[in-house]
Amino acid sequence: MSNLKGYTLIELTVTVIVIAVIAGLALNNYLKALQTGYERDILMQLRLIQNTLEFEWRTKKTYPTTDLNDRDAINTALGLQIPQNDFFTSYKYTYYDGAGKPYYIIEIGTVSGWSVAYDDSGSRTYCSSGACPTCDATSCP
Repeated sequence: MSNLKGYTLIELTVTVIVIAVIAGLALNNYLKALQTGYERDILMQLRLIQNTLEFEWRTKKTYPTTDLNDRDAINTALGLQIPQNDFFTSYKYTYYDGAGKPYYIIEIGTVSGWSVAYDDSGSRTYCSSGACPTCDATSCP
């Protein structure tokens, strides 16, 4: 017999399994962080649109009265430059002629099926559908 030294098949298999478990945990945490980052981006975009609409109200005493159903229409109507993002699938601005002051709802949907909305009548941002990473049906952090 020779004196060859090396790793056995069992040792190599155990090493590969340990690495796979660690990679699985890291991937799960990465995907959660990615979803949370997308939600934060949505919240920033909602606040940008909200601030622009409030500026319109303060300067012109009116909101855009036409419903806007995509990002390009919102950019054009409000003079914004919200960039294209493949994760966000829908942008929707809806105008309501309420008693007293009119109000609006802005909603942004995602590829993952969840969406976040801002309701001007109640001044609240909330998860309007699906399972948002950090928002719920009543509010966002």
